[in-house]
This record gives sequence, structure tokens and C-alpha cells, in this order.
Amino acid sequence: MPDGFIGRLFRVLGGFVPPPAGVKLPARWGGEIWLNTSFSRANRISVAARQFKFCYRSSEHFVDAFRTLYGPVHKAFLSLEKDQQAEQSVHLSLRPRLRDILTRSLRPGSDHALGDH
Repeated sequence: MPDGFIGRLFRVLGGFVPPPAGVKLPARWGGEIWLNTSFSRANRISVAARQFKFCYRSSEHFVDAFRTLYGPVHKAFLSLEKDQQAEQSVHLSLRPRLRDILTRSLRPGSDHALGDH
């Protein structure tokens, strides 16, 4: 969902690494407007928001797991590492932004799990 966890993640990543030319923002793919426009010939489209629980030992574990295993985050870090013109502060600022997404998505009473659409 565009307003969910992954939508927020893609918005942060887009500030560091723009999406490939011609590719519509992935954060919009789950929204009703995008679905209805993209599949305008469908007789009926229904959307049901669901929660998925991500569990990590800490915010650092979350960032490390996504940096290693989640393609868009992995590519963002690689791109920043390869960009010789990027200031090191730009590279270092991606990690806290990702931790911030996790912190804002914590379930009440939890310090390591999040649930979101």
C-alpha cells in the first residue's frame, strides 16, 4: 500500500536513488487508483488491506537484513557506495532514515516488531 511500510520505504529510497527511467513508483502499485488505472479492462478489482508482521532483534538488525536481503535497499546502498561523487554523509544518512521508518512503524508495546499494510 502506498501509505504503508513499504510505501514509506520506497519514498525514502527514492530520495537517495531515483527509480529506473520509465518505471512507475513501486510504492503506488498497491493503491486502488493505480490498480484501477493499470487494470482498467478488469470487470472488478477489490482491495483488502492486510497486516504483515516483520520481526527484528533491533533497528540495526532490521537495516542489516534489508540491506542484505531486500533488493531495493541493497541496490540503494550499493549505488551510494559506488558513487564517488556522493559525500560520505549522504551514505551514512540512509541508515538512520531506515531505522526511523522502523521506529515509526512499531506496534504499541513492542521494540522490535512492526505491523503495517
